[in-house]
Amino acid sequence: SNATGLLASARAWPVVVFGLRYGLLSWCCGLGPSIVAIIACRLGKAASVGSFVRDVPSWVTLEESECFIRQFSVGTLTFGLVAIVSVYTSVAINDSALGILGNLLIAVLVLGYANLFIHGLQLIGKKLAEMSFARRAVQQSTNRIDSG
Repeated sequence: SNATGLLASARAWPVVVFGLRYGLLSWCCGLGPSIVAIIACRLGKAASVGSFVRDVPSWVTLEESECFIRQFSVGTLTFGLVAIVSVYTSVAINDSALGILGNLLIAVLVLGYANLFIHGLQLIGKKLAEMSFARRAVQQSTNRIDSG
């Protein structure tokens, strides 16, 4: 529809959504767990492409708002994950490994929640835009009839 095309062509929308999601994630969980959560979601999506899960729901990664992140290859993401896990392992010697794993799990859950929430807002926005476009079309056709 017209409303969906208009929303898809808005150039600021992906950047704003990117900032909202990852700003919330880093604020709630910190930078390290946030990066691991992002990489885990991207690798999970890449792994599901050739597996038994054919259609990953669009809200899992909100692909259209990933900006630069979707440009990283699976190899680059895997290298980054290994590097981060290595750093976490060295930190775990001094801290509780269970606490670190808990932080990482919470970060993945917060990212999933943020993606689902933004997806819901996107659906509501599209529905409201479609209703507005339909109302405007009815008004224009009524005005043409009245003036004709």
